[in-house]
Amino acid sequence: MTDTGSEFKDILDLCIIYISKSDFLGEGKTVYHIDRIIRETGTIVENGFREIYVNAANKDGSDISKLMTIFTESNAYDDVLFPVTSKRKRYFKEDRKGVAEMCAIMDEIREEGRLEGRLEGKLELLEELGRIPEEARQKILSEINLEKLKKWHKTEEKAESIERFLNNMQL
Repeated sequence: MTDTGSEFKDILDLCIIYISKSDFLGEGKTVYHIDRIIRETGTIVENGFREIYVNAANKDGSDISKLMTIFTESNAYDDVLFPVTSKRKRYFKEDRKGVAEMCAIMDEIREEGRLEGRLEGKLELLEELGRIPEEARQKILSEINLEKLKKWHKTEEKAESIERFLNNMQL
């Protein structure tokens, strides 16, 4: 992040890479580099923002295509081109410790999603008691500590007003 009034040259470049199983652009390419173009002149704008779309559907033999195959096909490995990726994939799919680790990660992600969904639903119920300040709403929705989320969930169930809920949550 930069401060208000910063020079444009001081803003960091940003490259976003979207990975998809399908070729949703339908042009038959594995990789699409999307440019910002001034429509009226055709001039490419170099504003520090780059978008790259990669799809796993196109099997053109490129290294990226082969890597996408490793990502998307259950038993695909390539120890010559992608030894580290293949080794990690085997660990998480075939090694008992790796499978347990992956299951624990998935359980945590699922629990976070469940709690987030509950909190969103509870926010809707709390809004019936009054307006929730935006700062409090964002703090609630951005919290990642599962124990704190569980505590807040219990606090919400007992709340008689927005103010009491916020006070009990120490927001």
